[in-house]
Amino acid sequence: EQMAEDLPEDLVFEVNKEVLIQRMLERGRSDDNEETIKQRFEVYKKETGPLIDYYKDNNLVRINGLGEEEEVFNELRKKLAPFVE
Repeated sequence: EQMAEDLPEDLVFEVNKEVLIQRMLERGRSDDNEETIKQRFEVYKKETGPLIDYYKDNNLVRINGLGEEEEVFNELRKKLAPFVE
């Protein structure tokens, strides 16, 4: 049986920008508006984007974040299965 330290350390859920904007607007937070969403994307691009580039060669596990919650969860389980079997 594999231990937790065998699990990948880096996961990224990939979702296109249009879907993310729609999801953010639909969740009903008072600070989710076009301006703050654009600002969040800029911060992501500057701070997180470079990390993804760095880790992509170090067993970064990419998860398709499109679809319903159950579909995304199943994709996550499928990608992590080799690490826990």
